Amino acid sequence: MAPADIPEIKRAGLPVDLNRLTADGDDWLSAGERYALKTHGVCAQAQPHVFMIRCRTGGSLTSRTARQLAAVADRCGSSWLHLTTRQQIELHHVDAREVTTVLEEVRRTGLTTNSACGHTMRGVMSCPDAGVGLEEPFDCRPDARAIADSILELCPALNAKMPQRLNISFGGCAECRNHAKLNDAGFVSVITDDGELGYELWVGGSLGKSAPTLATKALDFVPRADVLPAVHALFDVFVTHGNLDQPNKARMKFLVRRLGVEPFLELFRDAYAQAPTRTWPPPAPVSTPLTSSITEILAHVPEGGWGSGVRPQRIPGRAMVTVNVPLVSCAGDPLKI
Repeated sequence: MAPADIPEIKRAGLPVDLNRLTADGDDWLSAGERYALKTHGVCAQAQPHVFMIRCRTGGSLTSRTARQLAAVADRCGSSWLHLTTRQQIELHHVDAREVTTVLEEVRRTGLTTNSACGHTMRGVMSCPDAGVGLEEPFDCRPDARAIADSILELCPALNAKMPQRLNISFGGCAECRNHAKLNDAGFVSVITDDGELGYELWVGGSLGKSAPTLATKALDFVPRADVLPAVHALFDVFVTHGNLDQPNKARMKFLVRRLGVEPFLELFRDAYAQAPTRTWPPPAPVSTPLTSSITEILAHVPEGGWGSGVRPQRIPGRAMVTVNVPLVSCAGDPLKI
């Protein structure tokens, strides 16, 4: 099969008949339609007639949802779940005729597969320690969820205009501060001297074999109330000035490089300055900085002491426990605990 003409399928509106998979399997799919499936979180595997389905978690998962996904994997997949580096969960080896069934079962868990693959806004990452870690200035998860929800509402039309994928992260611990510079948009949690919560914004970062690039700081401080306007401004610049016809040279880093850092930032700041002309929902309440002293928190030492796998939470007497998952894949049974 010839490679997909991705710009052409985007201009056609990314048409694909998901329901036909149930009736006829996948032999009828063109290369372009296989690409369009990605925007629904459905990716063809190397093996014939089976697909990977990627679920957006928002960076956290309840035990109930984990058990539900494990049950779906048992019924319709390989009984294994793959945990991705961007905090998503994948079900592998789903038969083509079962794809729509799995999509519906994922929706019933409260998750979505929309825009999880392809040239879309991928899953918005938030610090694993958000809301509980001692280094996190405040809980960034509500702002990450607000961005995901706001952009996903636009995706039926937006995905056809996206030059490439766009990765976004949130966090304020030391590791997340560094990770922000490897994302198309990285929000680093900060608190001003007068107690206002917000973020540094870094743009244009990316790893990968094609021109790995560290992000550029776009704004020293974005108040929480302006996070949505800032992200929408970034999308406006990316869609308007990005290279739709050359996907391999269309990541944000290439746009920054082609325009130059200062011209790019000027375009972004101009779009961001238009934010007051629109009405934006207020940010959700978040947990505030520590209410207990570090000394009090560390005094509650668990049996075996503190370590890299057992770390103190903000609440005295509670701990975070890290579970290592070999090869980031696990059978469904461990998630049914």
